[in-house]
Amino acid sequence: MSEATQKQLDDARIGKEAARVLQEPIVEASVAALKDRYLQEWIRSNPAETAARERLHLAYTMVDEVFAHLRALEADGKVADAHLAKLKNRS
Repeated sequence: MSEATQKQLDDARIGKEAARVLQEPIVEASVAALKDRYLQEWIRSNPAETAARERLHLAYTMVDEVFAHLRALEADGKVADAHLAKLKNRS
C-alpha cells in the first residue's frame, strides 16, 4: 500500500470519527451551553474590563473554530472515501 493510499485511509477514518462527534446530541448541547455561558458572562461584564471581555470573546469564537475544524475533517474524509472508491473500481 502506498503512503498516499494510507493517508487517504487515515483521512477517511478521521472524517468518520469527526462526523460521529458532530452528530452527538451531548456535544451539540454542550457547545450551545458553553456559547450561551460565554455570551452571558460577556454581557454582564463591566465594559472597562477589557482583558476579561476579550478572553470571553475569544472563548466564544474558539468554540466555532473547533467545530469548523471538525467539519473540515469530515469533508476531507468524504473526499478520501470518494478517491478510495475510485481506486477500488479501477482494480
